[in-house]
Amino acid sequence: MKLAIFVSGSGSLLPGFFKVEKESSDFTIECVVANRQCGGVELAQAAGKEVLVVNQFDEQLLNYLADHMVDTICLAGFLQILPANFVKNFPGKIYNTHPALLPAFGGKGMYGAKVHQAVAEAGAQETGFTVHEVTENIDEGPIVFQKTVPILPTDDWKTIEINVKNIEKDFYPLVIKGLGEGKIMQTP
Repeated sequence: MKLAIFVSGSGSLLPGFFKVEKESSDFTIECVVANRQCGGVELAQAAGKEVLVVNQFDEQLLNYLADHMVDTICLAGFLQILPANFVKNFPGKIYNTHPALLPAFGGKGMYGAKVHQAVAEAGAQETGFTVHEVTENIDEGPIVFQKTVPILPTDDWKTIEINVKNIEKDFYPLVIKGLGEGKIMQTP
């Protein structure tokens, strides 16, 4: 499995991917793509990864990914909607992690702290994260994996965010590895 990891922010999910890559001969990170200069760029460069910062998802980017033989894209805190014509070039091979149990708390504008605030305001008793296939519709692709996290009555949205991030950073790369090994199957 040859990955491109797309980031927009701190890159907090990257160390988990780097760790899984070291432990698996079937899992390589060919490049990290960012839509702006960010902490994820610096983290990837420090790890010796090739980095590309782009603002257009066009033929040039597709050629770059093809030159690197990328077959799977993982969105890891990537805060831009991919154009439909880009997504169509990787059918069933672009994955995202969402910080809630989809279909709840998903859709346009639901990312990061906004999700955790909505979960807390709804009085949910559990949350978690979802790995799903990216399609043309935001957060509506087939669900690949979900992991729940209980919410205590004393938890505020910041505590919920920390608890979700703590499991997401460890499980997301393992889910992608499991997909490559055929150990995790997408739901229809």
